[in-house]
Amino acid sequence: MNLDVSVERDVVLMICKRFYEVFCNLFNAEQTATVGSPHKQTQPTIETAPTPVHVPGPTPVRSRSTRPSTARKIRVTSDAPAPRVRRRVVGMTMVKALAKTNELLFKRGHSVLVIDKLLQKLPIESIPSLRSHSLSRIPSLHLLPRLLSNSNRLVDANDSFYVLNPGGDLKPQKYLEEFFQKYEGISGTQPNSEQIYKALQEKDLYIFCGHGAGENYYNVDQVKRLNKCAVSILMGCSSAALTENGEYEPSGTVLSYLLAGSPCVIGNLWDVTDGDCDRYTYAMLDMWFSGSNNLSECMVKAREECKMKYLMGAAAVCYGL
Repeated sequence: MNLDVSVERDVVLMICKRFYEVFCNLFNAEQTATVGSPHKQTQPTIETAPTPVHVPGPTPVRSRSTRPSTARKIRVTSDAPAPRVRRRVVGMTMVKALAKTNELLFKRGHSVLVIDKLLQKLPIESIPSLRSHSLSRIPSLHLLPRLLSNSNRLVDANDSFYVLNPGGDLKPQKYLEEFFQKYEGISGTQPNSEQIYKALQEKDLYIFCGHGAGENYYNVDQVKRLNKCAVSILMGCSSAALTENGEYEPSGTVLSYLLAGSPCVIGNLWDVTDGDCDRYTYAMLDMWFSGSNNLSECMVKAREECKMKYLMGAAAVCYGL
């Protein structure tokens, strides 16, 4: 697979250009702080107190506190700042330049993780250096061309289908039930497999909020054979967990969705609590449907709405782009 290196070349050129500007700013600051010029030094001016005029008369009585000083008052003026001020000017220029460089170099866009099968159970997206960045996973680079072809696809929130508490044994939050009432779907009843297959092929978005990924209501192997698959959000316990197969690559429901052509699948790596899961789901969908951020950025912000930020917040991961 031929990779386009134009992006990498542009990044290198931007880095070189920024460092050149940094050094130019430091050089100009040092020249500004230099006293005078090398050809003509600025002479300091000396101001002396005026000589008092002697007026004949009686000799006044002078106390020690009113005795005039015999020392001349001298003030040295120069266009150059003091050495301490000069160091401060150069130091502040350096700090501002480095801060701007750091902002340009480390302002990340979306990053894709190709995780080894031995590490795929770890919540790598939640380590401190990556927690605030937009991330997603893919099982293999061979899927990347197909995912990129669908990456610019727009999702219509009104063209969605949801399945909420199909087993009837959970207690969804009231605000989540009210949120889904505006869209097409079912709540509190079990869907049949044909409803799910139809939703995956005809809708832009499929949302499942129940136990697992809903495998009890359809055949996962049948999903692989679909010609088209919607963006899927599977907010159940261990819905994005992969099963280890020894020496072979792991398998899981989210991979079946990707093979069917879904551009993005969201799920949980482990079991989560229903209250925090509903809170996370509502925050993520509310921000995403408002159109202010893309889906992966909404996942990052929704983590902060969880009471257990490293239990529920770290469990949710995104497969695809």
